Amino acid sequence: MKALLIDPKEKKVSEVEIPGPDGDDYGEQLKAMRGLIGCDCVSTAHYFHNNNDVVFSDDEALLRPDVPEMFRIGLDAGVIPGKGIVLGGDGQGGSVDVKTTVGQLSSLIYWVVPLRKNDRTVFIDIKANL
Repeated sequence: MKALLIDPKEKKVSEVEIPGPDGDDYGEQLKAMRGLIGCDCVSTAHYFHNNNDVVFSDDEALLRPDVPEMFRIGLDAGVIPGKGIVLGGDGQGGSVDVKTTVGQLSSLIYWVVPLRKNDRTVFIDIKANL
């Protein structure tokens, strides 16, 4: 199944292949998603209303001692810590090939970068596709 991987550490969006569901069994797909994201607990982070694509991310990323690199999809969306996987949705809760292209997603991504000075941290957004 075609998916997109968002890697804020590498500042890169790439196409990846993951197993599709086997009927109603999403075990292998979930295992592949957790492996690519690098986590144990995956949750929905963003929904594309125009085409049913869904971004999944590490639900426990902010519980780690080192806060991971982050990104957001558009300036009006929340910050997503760590890597993200984008899959297509079938409108019924199932997964299908992603519809958004690497170029389309790259044009929406902002990398969220922490700047630390004097025990203070501020975050700035850097447009991914300049």
